[in-house]
Amino acid sequence: MGACVAPDKGHPMSINTLSMTDAQRIAASVLVRLAEPNHASVIAGMIRALASYNNDKSSVSAEDVLEAGFGPTPWVQLFVAERERRAVGYAAMTVVGQLQFGRKIADVHHLYVEPGQRGQAVGTHLLNAVEDAARKQNAQVLTIGTSNSNWRARTVYEKNGFKQTTSRGVKLTKPLNLKSPVR
Repeated sequence: MGACVAPDKGHPMSINTLSMTDAQRIAASVLVRLAEPNHASVIAGMIRALASYNNDKSSVSAEDVLEAGFGPTPWVQLFVAERERRAVGYAAMTVVGQLQFGRKIADVHHLYVEPGQRGQAVGTHLLNAVEDAARKQNAQVLTIGTSNSNWRARTVYEKNGFKQTTSRGVKLTKPLNLKSPVR
């Protein structure tokens, strides 16, 4: 166990002596860190599980994850949440710009927590890590999306300071290769 400083005493004390609730103890046992290439396979599996949860199909492979997050031109920053050294969730962040406003926008491109780990602050820990990374990259806005029916995710996002916004304009897409069909 780690140590902390008692606010009124200024000396270290064992976490065991603090009056923590079970929920706080469970939440404290989560470690979120930047993903490493050796996480590619487990992240690919979680991406497929997230797609399935959203009634979508995913053919992502560990090689695709390696290319996206660790290749010569990475386009996503990946985070893993671990409990007892086992990955139990992940988040992916992308950064885009709004040149007309001279600002960066960080987007939580993906956030996934294993079903048995939900409701134990894993998602909140992942959101905090992404927010810290976005701030370090001087992003002025952090966005996240979810389906209308995913009330549980919306509740977590709103508790973490996100507010629903309306989008302006029309978004159009154009496929650039046969591997990535537009949906």
